[in-house]
This record gives sequence, structure tokens and C-alpha cells, in this order.
Amino acid sequence: MRFMPIPIVASLCLLAAWACADEKQEPPTKLEVIEDGVGIKLVRIPAGSFVMGSEKGFDDEVPVHRVTISKPFYLGQTEVTQAQYEAVMEENPSQSQADDLPVDTVSWQKATEFCKKLSEREGKRYRLPTEAEWEYACRAGGDGDFGRGEGGVEVTESSIADYAWFRLNSEATSPVGRKKPNAWGLYDMHGNVFEWVQDNWLAYPKKATTDPLAVATAQQKLNKGEWYVLRGGSWEWGVDNGKASSRCRCKKTLRSRTVGFRVAREVE
Repeated sequence: MRFMPIPIVASLCLLAAWACADEKQEPPTKLEVIEDGVGIKLVRIPAGSFVMGSEKGFDDEVPVHRVTISKPFYLGQTEVTQAQYEAVMEENPSQSQADDLPVDTVSWQKATEFCKKLSEREGKRYRLPTEAEWEYACRAGGDGDFGRGEGGVEVTESSIADYAWFRLNSEATSPVGRKKPNAWGLYDMHGNVFEWVQDNWLAYPKKATTDPLAVATAQQKLNKGEWYVLRGGSWEWGVDNGKASSRCRCKKTLRSRTVGFRVAREVE
């Protein structure tokens, strides 16, 4: 099943992009990584702001706009593995099975159910990241197509194979964490499996915003249906769908061998 981004009509917010193009979010001086009871390692992501979207991507990546993430949060260092998923859900829906592979064939509903059960088990609040949190963490302070990589270098299409599993270098899912991490210590933000986020797939706002979460209204659902966002691309897809700003839309019931997720956790 293919689930390509659908073009939407949106105006470019060029002035806002130019005004903040020279601002970059610096990486934390020292990575803080914690591990929970099922072996999920989480990186503390600092609060900050960034420019979300791209003028060079698909039509739903504009308007480019400034986003502020007002509070730090934890984000899974890797995608949720099959061993971690099975420890919580007592099942493994993945099509190619191994403990260290990312879980796949998981609907948005199952991903959110996992977060709920893990929260109850750990006594902490787990959830899917918002779309803005995901892109912010993926960019790791960079403003290029792929953000910044290990050591703060700008990742480009010529170096992306060092950081990601795409169609160009893989024929199936790969064990998590085998490529280079980004500048904030996160692995597989590009490729391997698409990742569910919290948000409905909606047009971006035309102005700066803080801690956005896109939730469709009843009228929007009636007019265009209810869609959810997938980020990051996958092993079966090309590089264009795995850029930091790329968005794909799907129904929350979608189950695909190219789709998994990673978790966020509130900082207390």
C-alpha cells in the first residue's frame, strides 16, 4: 500500500522564514539518556525554537513558520523495537520478526495504546511525539533537508546513507541504532520505518506558534476525512519522503510493514 503526501494549497510564509533563518538551536552540552523498565532509552530534548517546514518540499510543507517548543521532553533514542513492544502488548504484529528490529505493521491506534499501557506500567506519562516535536528533534538544530548529524555536521543527500535506511541501501527493516545518530543522539530519524505522531494531517498555520498539536474539527473530518501524520520515511521508500520536513498522511487504522513509531515522555 502506498500512502503518498497529497498536495494541498498553502501560501509561503517567506518573510517569517527569512527573519529567523539565521537562528539555530544549539545542541545540549551533554546528552542526558535514561532507560525505562522495558529497555527503552530516552534522550532529553531541550526546549527551544526552530523553523518548521520547507519551501523546497511537497506542497503540504508550507507555510514555513517559526515553532517554539516551550518545555523539554524525552524522546526514544530509537524506534520501539519488537522486544519492547511485545513486553508491553504481549503480541508482535511485525512482518519480519527479530527482537532488535523496529516493530512494524502497527496502526496509530495500537501505537497510542502501547503508550497508555507503558504509562501505567512505568508510572510516567508516555505518548507519541507531536509533529512539531518530531521535526524539531529530527533537525537537531539544523535547517537543511536532513538536519544535523553526529558531531553537528549538516547531513546532505550525499551523506544520508550513513544515517538512514532507505530504498537506496536496504531491502527490509534493519536493527535499530546501527547507523550514525543525529547531533542530539537520536537514531533512525530518517528511514527504517515511518513513525506515527500525535497530529491529524492539516495545513500548517501562517504565523509563529508555540507547542502546536493539530486536531481536526468535526467539520474538517466530515469534509476531508480524518488523517494522521507519518514522519521519517522508510526502508522501502526514497529519500524525498524521509527528509526532516516531509509529511505523509494515512488513516489511523493503517497497518504496514513500513510503519512503526517511537515514544515521547513528559519531563517531570
